[in-house]
Order: sequence, then C-alpha cells, then structure tokens
Amino acid sequence: MGDSLQRQSLIKYIRYPPTPEGGQGVGMHQDSAFLTLLMPGEEGGLECLLPNGELLPVTRRKGTFVVNLGEALQQMSGNYFIATPHRVIAKSERTSVGFFFGPSLRSKLRPLPLDSSYARAVRESHRHRTSGLMPTREELEGGVEGSLEGQSRHETYGNLLWKYFGRAHPEYMRAHYPDLVT
Repeated sequence: MGDSLQRQSLIKYIRYPPTPEGGQGVGMHQDSAFLTLLMPGEEGGLECLLPNGELLPVTRRKGTFVVNLGEALQQMSGNYFIATPHRVIAKSERTSVGFFFGPSLRSKLRPLPLDSSYARAVRESHRHRTSGLMPTREELEGGVEGSLEGQSRHETYGNLLWKYFGRAHPEYMRAHYPDLVT
C-alpha cells in the first residue's frame, strides 16, 4: 500500500442534484480505491448492482456506513474481492459523505499471492473469473460497451487513477495535459 504518508485517501462531501425524469444521474460505476465508507444523507438514491443483475436500493440506517469495495482491491486480490458496481438516481437533492481509502500512487496493483483455496474459488466462479473493471477511454473507443466490461489491468494505483480521470473528464485532460493524452 506504499508509504502511509503518501496514501491517496480522501473525504468528500458529495451533493447530487435531482436526477431529471429519464436521466442517468451518476451512472453505473465502481470506485477506484481499496474501499469506500459512505455516510448517506437523508435522501435515498444509491443503488448497488447485485450479481443477478438486479439493482438493490440502499436504504439509510442511522449509525451505519455503506462499504463499497474498489477496483484496486479487486486487482490486488486477483478478483477474489469484486468492486461494488453502483449508481445514484436522486428523486430530490441528495448529500452524502464518502471516505475513499486508497494506496500511494506508486503502489503496484499486481495480484497478491492467494491461498490455493481462494485462488481455486476464483477459478471456479464464473462471476469472479470474468468480472471486469471500468473500461479505459481506449477500451471504449475500441468498442467496449458495458460500463464494467474493461479488461485493462493497471500497473500502479496512479495509472488506474490517470486512466479513470482520462475516461471521466477527457476535456479536462486535453486542456491541462495535452502532451500526455491523445
């Protein structure tokens, strides 16, 4: 996870405006860090995608947090732990506070050695064996259609974040990093 003084953890106050009728809101995605602790506000709207494809509305329970696993953990566990796909469709203004726990930017995201029983469980589970990550911009331009169908494996956590921001904010990346993006 790298030097503890260089970990990329952050707390974020998030305000979601109401989702227009038929709108996407915050589309289906997975967080990039190891895990997210979310303290939802009073309004609902967070939905998690279950393995059977059903969307589960996440209701607020006083005194509890929502825990989402992230893509860095998925990569380092060799898909034993799978990032939590989720979205937000807000009927009215919604607020929440998220704590995103990530490693240092230089942390390698290669799979850690798993006990043979865990590695076997991944091989024997279609869901674990085939779970993808959010596609990179290059994968999207190459025809990848699903928001969770990416197969790129990132060498470092910094590379994962760079690809994430390049996908989510291409105009920002072109404006501020023209020599580094195509």
